[in-house]
Order: sequence, then structure tokens, then C-alpha cells
Amino acid sequence: MVFIGTLDWCQRQEKVRYLGEGLVREAISLGLGTCWVAAFFRPEVAAARVGSEKGERVVAATPIGDAAGKWSWEERMMTGWGRSHRRKPIPEGREGLREEDWSDWMRTALEAARLAPPVVERQP
Repeated sequence: MVFIGTLDWCQRQEKVRYLGEGLVREAISLGLGTCWVAAFFRPEVAAARVGSEKGERVVAATPIGDAAGKWSWEERMMTGWGRSHRRKPIPEGREGLREEDWSDWMRTALEAARLAPPVVERQP
């Protein structure tokens, strides 16, 4: 999939990436392999392949399909940077309601957000 936004959209990057994140998550829920490709591809090549029009810009892309059962060395190295075990636990960096006052649904939602794949493939 190639994500394209028009140049006249205010906040084009954010709009396209929010929509794209929804599509990526839907693909994952269907058991398909995918990941964001925003930095290490050539947008002009992708634009030429999909036939983007004047006034449009490729923002990001994602491969979708059956993931290979065995990861390459490069894939293992790249995924190591974004692993959830390196993510900060929920209490760090948050403000507001004390943890003792969280409801079950709030705790579940926060944990899901913490483990979700980030748009830029980075998570401190």
C-alpha cells in the first residue's frame, strides 16, 4: 500500500498516517504481515508506480502479505529497536489520575497504547 496526500491538505502527514495506521492495524488483525515504511524508500519511485497525480505526494508505504516464518539478520536487527520490552512502563512519563484510581478499562487501554506499533517505528 502507498499512502498519498494532496499538497493542499493542512497537516497532510498526520491525516495520511492516522488513516494508514488504521489500515496497518486492520491488516495485522487479519493475520497479514506489514510494517510502516516511511524513511527508507524513495517516494518518487512509489509515486511513479502507482500513478500519483499532480499536487499529490507519497507520505509512506507498507508491504502487506504473508510474512516469512524466518526473519533475516536485518529484520531481527531492525525489530530489536522497537521491541515492547524496551518501552517505558505506563507509570513513567504520565501525568494526571493516580494509578490507584485507574479503572480496569483505563489500565487496559493504556497498556494497549503502550504496546501498539508507533507510526514512526520508534518508542522510547
